[in-house]
Amino acid sequence: MKKLLLLLLLSFFSAQGFAGSCTDGSEPIKSISDDGTYFVFNCTGSNNDTSSSASSSSSKNNSKGIDRFGGINPMPESANPNDETLKYYLYRYLYFHNKYPYCASDNKELHCEDKQPSYTHSIQPSKNPYQFHSDLREDKYVKKQMQDTPLLSYLLYEDGKIVIDEITPEDRFGDMFRVSSKYHSQSNAKSLISYVAGHAICKGYIDSVDSRLNDWPVLENTLYHNQKLIDILNMASGTQAYFNGSNQYVNSNRSVTSTTVQDAMENELKGSKKSSSIYNYNNMNPNVVGSYLNYKLGDENFQELLNDVFQKKARIKGEVFFLKNEDAKKDDLSIWSQFYATQHDLLRIAKAMLDDWQNDTCAGQYLKTIHNRRIPKNGVQGTAGRVGLPLSYGGFFHTGYKGMENRPVMGMDGFGGQTILIDFERGRIIATQAIHDNMKFPQPGGIDFIKLSYERIKNGKPSSKAKSPPEPVIESQQVIKERNAAIETERNAKQYWDDYYDCKETTDGKSNIAACIDKNIKKREKSNLETSTVQNIAKTQSEESELFKGIKTSNTFDGYYGFTNMMPPTTSLGNGTLEINNGIVTISQGSGDLTPKYESFEGRIDQNGDIKANFYFAPCRSCGLEDKLVVFEGNINKKKLSGKYNDKQIYFYLTNKKAEVGQQ
Repeated sequence: MKKLLLLLLLSFFSAQGFAGSCTDGSEPIKSISDDGTYFVFNCTGSNNDTSSSASSSSSKNNSKGIDRFGGINPMPESANPNDETLKYYLYRYLYFHNKYPYCASDNKELHCEDKQPSYTHSIQPSKNPYQFHSDLREDKYVKKQMQDTPLLSYLLYEDGKIVIDEITPEDRFGDMFRVSSKYHSQSNAKSLISYVAGHAICKGYIDSVDSRLNDWPVLENTLYHNQKLIDILNMASGTQAYFNGSNQYVNSNRSVTSTTVQDAMENELKGSKKSSSIYNYNNMNPNVVGSYLNYKLGDENFQELLNDVFQKKARIKGEVFFLKNEDAKKDDLSIWSQFYATQHDLLRIAKAMLDDWQNDTCAGQYLKTIHNRRIPKNGVQGTAGRVGLPLSYGGFFHTGYKGMENRPVMGMDGFGGQTILIDFERGRIIATQAIHDNMKFPQPGGIDFIKLSYERIKNGKPSSKAKSPPEPVIESQQVIKERNAAIETERNAKQYWDDYYDCKETTDGKSNIAACIDKNIKKREKSNLETSTVQNIAKTQSEESELFKGIKTSNTFDGYYGFTNMMPPTTSLGNGTLEINNGIVTISQGSGDLTPKYESFEGRIDQNGDIKANFYFAPCRSCGLEDKLVVFEGNINKKKLSGKYNDKQIYFYLTNKKAEVGQQ
């Protein structure tokens, strides 16, 4: 009986939300999702298990080798790459912010080592990151998409907990992409910049969304000067005459993401005039808003604002950051709508938005304002697929999704399948990450956004309104331990894949990549050892200089003295000859386990016979002990020097003078 009531309830809500028909004019067939929580509408009688992904797998690109598409990054949106190419581009996307696979369009070297990291305004992790409650269920269709398409991660959050949390399998892309992977947001970052702008309004830095950008000299004599903030946020700033698509200037061959705002205003957009305020999607508008906030607040206040939004409110678990424009110099004021974070930190940010809306905070009222002030797209991006289904746009969010035009559903959407849909009314969030999405599913090269995200938001049941489960309590030391482990995992992974693709580019490496990687590791270990040795010598010299500063050397005791090196009670470490020449004490001859290290022994002696010396050694290298700098002190007349290695006392027992200097 309960099941029947549930189905009737689902039918009511689904019928209210469903609109439209199949492309051939027929009516879609309704069936229940795998987990029984929503209805699925399929054309041509396909069921939820197989659907059109069967078409995807059967016509999949099975070619071999990596297609670099002439060296461009990212790959063309229309591409249908094979798995090897997908993996190579995943590598580029993961590590793009600190290692560029090509130095320039005319320089096809694999890596450009002197290219510095180009991120800006890093936000450090919260000391108390939000801990999600999970009540996970299996979803066969999501798993199938993970196997058949470029989908990397999928998260479904509802009723205050994560109910689906899937990541690409190990035998697909999971050996490279992990839960700890920071991945590019693409244009999702536009929405994040808008969210930050809302907090700037709430803190009084800006009056309202109707405030005009008339106090930044950089914008003068361009179409952006004196524009209302809301028009820029809505992509209605009259830019139609100056951009070819979203990322290309009409009057130059430079990309929008490459130039800082000031650079563009002084060149491509100098003297530009605003045309009609209609929707015209481009990458300059979020750069203008982000850079304007940075200018308006000043660097210190802007960083504090970012910390308030992401660290204190969203309570991120790992470091996140925006990128600077590609051609920005070190000190340029620059922020680009590109953001790096883990999948779960992006969900934390989306949950913060949901909480703001539902609790009607100031930031929530901002979100409601930009939703109410949304404008129609007028079919500019079509009426189907990821960017066509939302029929309107507001505040750098996609809105007015087909069949949900009047529901408060807002979407973030980024190139290649980076999507976050938030249903503010029903308390549901769906987030995807992918290597690629050509938006042609069921043709190969795409993910099924409609079934994975759109339909589940559209037809999903209302929130249970039950009180959210309590947040799991995690000890702070455990949080730190997990964070450090994630950092180390990512560092090691990056090094491995750097080696892997370096080896694939060499003749020797191609034939045996594993052997090539091993060779690279050994070469790096040798180099690190040499660097460490040089650093230790420099450190020793510095410490020697400090140690000997108060000693007035004397040649009174110049000569050669025999010694035995002992570790009590009976362990002999070696023996040899101590040389004193002009008050400088060294070891001229030695034998035993410490022979190679005696070269590092150096000291000073004063006229009273007091000796201070440094010795860099380990008393038992075969035991795994590391070399350390030990200070030895004593008196030549007492015939003994002593020092401590950790808690072990070490002695040099001296004999009478054997010979004068130069006579041995």
